[in-house]
Amino acid sequence: MAMRLTREHFRFLSGFVQGLDCRVLWDRYLYANGPSDLRRIRAVTALLLDELGALARQAGRPGTGALLRRRSEPATAAPTPTLEAFSATLPNDMHSEAELIELWKEAHADSSGNHRPAQRRQRLIARQLDALRWLESLAVAAPRPEDKVSVWLEPAVSRRLGAVGLATLGDLRRWIDLHGHHWHRPIPRVGARGAARIMLWLAAHADALGTLPAHALKPRSQIDVNSLAPAPATGVVPLERLRLPGALSGEQGSNRAEANRRKIAAADDLEAVNAWLLQHPPRSHTWRAYRREAERFLLWSVFERNKALSSLTAADCAAFRAFLATPGAGWISPRHVPRWSERWRPLEAGLSPASVATAVSIVKNLCGWLVRQGHLEANPWGDMPAPRRFERPASPSRSLREGDWALLRMWLAVQQPSPSTRRLRALITLVVHTGLRESELAAARTGWLRPTSGRDGTQAWSMVIASGPGHASPRTVDLSAAAAEALLAYLNDAALPAADAFCDVDRPLFAHRSEPGKALKPGRVYSLVKNAFHRCAETVETTDPVAAARLRRASVHWLRHTHARRLLASGASPAVMQHRLGHRSPASTAVYLHSSRTDGDAGDAPE
Repeated sequence: MAMRLTREHFRFLSGFVQGLDCRVLWDRYLYANGPSDLRRIRAVTALLLDELGALARQAGRPGTGALLRRRSEPATAAPTPTLEAFSATLPNDMHSEAELIELWKEAHADSSGNHRPAQRRQRLIARQLDALRWLESLAVAAPRPEDKVSVWLEPAVSRRLGAVGLATLGDLRRWIDLHGHHWHRPIPRVGARGAARIMLWLAAHADALGTLPAHALKPRSQIDVNSLAPAPATGVVPLERLRLPGALSGEQGSNRAEANRRKIAAADDLEAVNAWLLQHPPRSHTWRAYRREAERFLLWSVFERNKALSSLTAADCAAFRAFLATPGAGWISPRHVPRWSERWRPLEAGLSPASVATAVSIVKNLCGWLVRQGHLEANPWGDMPAPRRFERPASPSRSLREGDWALLRMWLAVQQPSPSTRRLRALITLVVHTGLRESELAAARTGWLRPTSGRDGTQAWSMVIASGPGHASPRTVDLSAAAAEALLAYLNDAALPAADAFCDVDRPLFAHRSEPGKALKPGRVYSLVKNAFHRCAETVETTDPVAAARLRRASVHWLRHTHARRLLASGASPAVMQHRLGHRSPASTAVYLHSSRTDGDAGDAPE
């Protein structure tokens, strides 16, 4: 037998021999083995009885296996008639009352407690329950982290977990800890219901396997992340938890500027880095990239180089550049570890030359800003030779190809109609047709939308995209018919008549379904679209595995790159592209122009 015997198996069999509903018993005790269909129940029951029979033979009681297989149908008796009703079945005036009572007792003796079939059945059940208790004392084992998942979970699920390297229960627990509530999504053919059954089973065996982490029990959006984050610490931890050691805080750094030159009220290097980050839109794509590189630079300086950031020299900067390419194991964590986890580290692997060049450019910018603000005397990167510049153009590997976009559109079209589906369709279509950023989607208001007239006199729509810190000035873009149609369907569903929604009502364009006045955050926009890519990939996996692999890597930013490539394919000028994409600098747009000379498959995606 593949499964080990647990108390749940014996609870199931105890109810089974007593004649209780096997589906109810299954859903209560053996849910981890799959849904409660009768064929599965019969198969598992037969396996359990075979295993118990073998165990009884090994213990010197071979008859116990046969005892457990015996069945005695419950006795069914007609309702006992009253004395008056019984008398009506006999000839009139033939018996006295005493004789009637004797005849009634004789005819219905079983109903007065002498029902021999019922007694035999109860004795059989009692013997079977005694046998199960005896076997339970011999066989029950608690699951252990080192046990293989195939020992405890149904074979099909075990194979699917094994396909992603989850061989043991300990591997499964670590995976859930890493990925949180939606841990099943990266595992092909393990859905939410199957994952819920596994979580119930793990919770039932918490004494042996450990309590499930809080972030695995509900979606991250419903969790107070601050309550999960460990206390501030001095060590390799995220910036929001970091406490610098006094001697390396930078208060007395050798490269600190004179006090009379300081323009920011930063007592140490950590406060100075946070002041620099405030110059960029919080939680935006740029802000996250800048935080990541500044965080690595500050942590490396203090805990690897043993120097304050405000004491670094050009030689130190050269060492940091080498470190990014070959960091030590203590600086690396698996992918997607949340920032509040104790397992978090600032790197997931050594960086490629292109990524090293990007990181150096960002921290050089940081140090230059600190010089201008009077925190540093000189930029330690100033005497470093400029590294070779590696462009990261919007290549086919980071944007959707024609076939990918067609697959995604077809998948969206066949989804079950619902408010959430219409919101998702509007999100994805709007980005592909306008190139909005995640932060702009989250900030979008219904007041940004304007009715206009098309060239043929029909009604059309445009969007006035408000500017954010670090972005270009407000820009107006015309919406394609596809984008306007998806947006109208979504807004009408949200109880906003089109005429009102696009004119005077000012509310979040993309809001929570339960709270229409609460805008989605950029992270939620990202997760909604990312989840859609994963679900679409699962659908096309068997027919187009290459496209499925690309869709799994895709994100909102890929849709923005897709929009840029479509503009190029239509012959848009650099100035038009800069305006549509909201780039402050022409240099940002030039990356796309460069990619168009080197990449193939730049054709426009079909409508």
